[in-house]
Amino acid sequence: MHQKGARMKRKIALLLLPLGTVGLLFLLVLSLILGGSTSINVSANAPNGVSKDQLATAKEVVTRIKKEVPNATTNGLAALLGCFQAESGERSKSAEGDFMAYPVGAQGASDDETYNNRAWSSIGGAAIYGAGSIEATSIQERGLGLGQYTNGRNLALQAYAEKVGKPWWDLDTQLDYILNVDGDAALLKKLVAEQGDVPTLTTAFVKQYERGGAGGLSLRIAYAQAWANWLLNPSQNSESTKGNIARLNGLIGQKVGSGQCYALSSWYVQQISGFTLQGMAASAIGSDNAAAFQQAGWTVISNPTAADLKVGAIVCWHIGSNSRSIYGHTAIINSISGNSFVTYDQNWNGNQTVELYHKTWDDSMTFVILPPQK
Repeated sequence: MHQKGARMKRKIALLLLPLGTVGLLFLLVLSLILGGSTSINVSANAPNGVSKDQLATAKEVVTRIKKEVPNATTNGLAALLGCFQAESGERSKSAEGDFMAYPVGAQGASDDETYNNRAWSSIGGAAIYGAGSIEATSIQERGLGLGQYTNGRNLALQAYAEKVGKPWWDLDTQLDYILNVDGDAALLKKLVAEQGDVPTLTTAFVKQYERGGAGGLSLRIAYAQAWANWLLNPSQNSESTKGNIARLNGLIGQKVGSGQCYALSSWYVQQISGFTLQGMAASAIGSDNAAAFQQAGWTVISNPTAADLKVGAIVCWHIGSNSRSIYGHTAIINSISGNSFVTYDQNWNGNQTVELYHKTWDDSMTFVILPPQK
């Protein structure tokens, strides 16, 4: 795996199979405490604009792992899928830099001839990132597949695919390699069966399985947390909420307006209700725009509790653990699990592009602002 070659993609949702109320509550409690195993299926409705192809891939990955690792845990699976999401967007037919102009990139997703060209699929980091880059030295063969397997893993995957007479991007072939042929197959099986919370298990995958350093860890944790949230809370989003936050997925990795957190929340409001936020302090968005929100059908909750958090809501903080500015901070909720949640953030940790972050509720939150329900 190689982190810099990854392109940001949308999240994928998994859902629990139907259970009785008592059984569901038991599994939720057990999973939250232990990261325990559950029966897993994929929703027919793609949340957050995820494609049917991505959902189909996710379902196959989870089904196959559960078959070979019956004690795989919800959080272990979520951690792996979060890493795959950051690396390849859950695409088995993915080569590092394949979005670039040909001949470094492919001539389209259906360009099987190029993807099947051993010289092309083994291009090194110098061609992708430039001769003076760190990757020029560290990547001899580009990342391939779900995990963007580089160097020796790249060559081993291609060799195995040739041996069984399949293209390396064939999903079944790739899963066979990942689970039974790759030198780290046993490690992967061990990690998906680990007990623990999502950040801990995602970090373990990055350090032990990817071995790619700390870059991109926060994004992987956010993706993984979203996977776990969907696994445990299959019905948390209404159709209108899914439509609202789907607008934000195309912004990941991009700068909105001034690059400040306020600009992202203002863009979000403008997209839904057509007006622009007024004021300067992110912590005071709810009070500075109370009349406009009320007229447009939004619900402003001041001094909220964790129970007030909702997917698609704008959240605001004054200075504290979730804000380092005297003006406060604002973000939009992507998914929720208890007191933990994933947000679309801008200007967090000095990063002036839209990214996903994992956060925990505390009493520094000043407002939860809910969009109108259609």
